[in-house]
Amino acid sequence: MSEAIPRPTVEGVQDDILRLGERVAEESVLIGSSAVYLAMPEHARPPHDRDIVTTEGVYRSFRGRPGWEEIYAQDGRRLLSNGFYDLEVDPKVGALSGLRARSWLSGGVHVASIQDMVARKQTRNSEKDQQDVACIRSRLLDPTLPPLPMHLMQYELEAMRETLPQDGHESPEANGLLRLAANGLFVISALYGDARIGRANQIVGALELPEYQVAATYHNGFDLMEEIRLLQQDLRTKDVSPLGQRRAQAAMACGDIHYGNGRKKRNAQFPCDERMSANLLVAHAQLLLGPDKERDDQLEALVMGSAYNEETHQQPGKFSDDPLVRSMTSNDLHLALSGIESAELAFDIIAENGMSARFSPKRILGRLMIVHGVRVASTMDAMLFIDEHPNERLDEDPATPTAKEYLIGGLRSSADFRDPDPDTGVQPSHDWTLDNVELRRRHSQKLRQLAELLETNQISATEALQLAKAHTIKLRLAHAA
Repeated sequence: MSEAIPRPTVEGVQDDILRLGERVAEESVLIGSSAVYLAMPEHARPPHDRDIVTTEGVYRSFRGRPGWEEIYAQDGRRLLSNGFYDLEVDPKVGALSGLRARSWLSGGVHVASIQDMVARKQTRNSEKDQQDVACIRSRLLDPTLPPLPMHLMQYELEAMRETLPQDGHESPEANGLLRLAANGLFVISALYGDARIGRANQIVGALELPEYQVAATYHNGFDLMEEIRLLQQDLRTKDVSPLGQRRAQAAMACGDIHYGNGRKKRNAQFPCDERMSANLLVAHAQLLLGPDKERDDQLEALVMGSAYNEETHQQPGKFSDDPLVRSMTSNDLHLALSGIESAELAFDIIAENGMSARFSPKRILGRLMIVHGVRVASTMDAMLFIDEHPNERLDEDPATPTAKEYLIGGLRSSADFRDPDPDTGVQPSHDWTLDNVELRRRHSQKLRQLAELLETNQISATEALQLAKAHTIKLRLAHAA
C-alpha cells in the first residue's frame, strides 16, 4: 500500500461498516487488516478496504446492486465487492457464529479477534498476511508497551477470574496480576493457537525461523486454562496467600508467552524462551503496577523454575525453597505425565519436535515437509504426512531416521518420560498433590504398545493417533463412572 494514503481514524473504520446498514453491522464480522488496525491502530498497517464475513442473506441482498460484482480471490474465496467493501460467506458450518462469539465490539461493529486474524492470515499466508502477523507478534511481545486494552480480552479476563478462589481479595496488585494472567492467555492463544479455533499456529523466534514453518501442535493455548485450574487445585491444599495464588496464576499463564528461541543448551547466542518470557512478564508487571523487587523476583523465579533440561529431565524449580515455585514447576508437566489426554499429548509434542530446531537441528519432519510443499496446522496433519512419506529421509546417513522411524522413537521416548519408575520417568516435586502413578503407568504402556504396532506395520501413524484418542475416551469414561 502507498505511504501517501492517510491513516484512517478508528471512528472512520467503524462508520464505513455502519454505512452499509444496521443489518450488516448486526449480522456480520469485520475481518482482515481493518480488524487488526482497530485492535492496535498505532502499530498495524492502515487498511485500504473493508473485508466482512456475513450471512448468506446479507450477501444476496447486495448482489445485483449497482457497482457490486462477484469475484474470486487468489485463494479461491468467493467475494462480493464494490472495490472498497469485500463481502464473503464462510461456507464452513458454524464459522460465522464462532467468529462472532470471539469478536469484540467497536462502536456497534463486531470486529474479529486477534486470535481469529492470526489463524486466518497464517492459513492464507500471503506476503501481506505474513507482515501483519509479524506486526501482531512484535506488538504483543514488546516489553516496552503494556498489554493491549482490557476490552479486547474480556473472555480471557473472565476465564482467569473463574479459576481464582472466591476469597474477596481485592487490591491494586491483585487486579494487575489478573490482567497479566489474562494477557498471557490472550497472547499464547493468538500467537500459538486458540482452543476455541483449534488451529496450531506457527512458532517464530530467533531459533525457529519463519521458513521452518514449525506448527505449535503442543506449545499452544489449547490446555492452558486446564493447567491454571490444576495449579489452583494444588495451591488450595497448601498455605498459600491469596496474593501468592494470583502471582502463580499470572506466571503460569505467561510461562510460555515467548516461544521460538529454544532452550538453554541449544542457544548460547541468544536468551532462551523462559528468560524471554520471564523478562516480558516482569516488564509488564512494572508497567501496570510499578517496580517491586520482591514481587518481580518471585514472578521471575516462577517462570524460570520450569526451564526444562532435555538431558537431565529436570527443572530447577522442583528443588526450590518456595512452595509456589515447586507447584508451578510440577504443574508445568502434569498434563503430559498424569493428565487423561497424556497419550494424545505425546503425539502433539512429537509432531512439533519433528519440525523444531529446538529439538534437533535436523528437523526430521520439518525439512521433509518443506521439500514436499506441505504446511501443517494440527497433529493429525503431521500424522497424515508421515503416512504419505513413511520411509523417506533427507540425509544419506542411515543413522538419520525416516519419518516413521522418528515417530516410533518419539513414542518410546514419551513412554519412558511418563513411566512412574523414578529410574526412568520424570518425577514432580515431593509435595505435588496431583500426581497419578496408575495413570502414568497406563499411558506409558499404551505408548509402548503403539510404537510396537507401528514398527511391525500393523497400524499407520493416523491409526496410532486415533488409538491414543480412544485410550483417552476410555479413561475419561472410567473417571466419570
